[in-house]
Amino acid sequence: MSTDGVCSYKQLLYVDGMAIGKRIEKRLSDLGWERKDLLDKVEGLTPQALSNLIRRDSKRSEWDEAIAAALDMTVMELVYGKPPIYQPAARVSVTEPEPVSKVITEIISHANKMNQQGQWELLGQARLLERMHPNVKQRNVR
Repeated sequence: MSTDGVCSYKQLLYVDGMAIGKRIEKRLSDLGWERKDLLDKVEGLTPQALSNLIRRDSKRSEWDEAIAAALDMTVMELVYGKPPIYQPAARVSVTEPEPVSKVITEIISHANKMNQQGQWELLGQARLLERMHPNVKQRNVR
């Protein structure tokens, strides 16, 4: 599906092909750290648990978040690798944006103050209201 002005993010290709264990070892090497340096930064992580995680080259771990934070990485980078390559949509065109009404600007302002769960709930409510009030202006998308 191609939409004007939008890139397709459905095809994420992770370039390194590694699992967590190899990424941990690579990041430790990049930082000039030894395993003990990581153990000092991740409370509760035992040498045996870290060794198992690296040796088994696990896909996911209960330690993902803590290890990623200690290694100054995102969980996405730790679990899936970096950098992902985004495959663009077959056709991307940029058009002049339509003027935004004051109501839309205010809705966006409120949405920006919410956490992600609140934003999803706002979107759900907007979709319900759209069905209840069908005379909304719709753009033609080719």
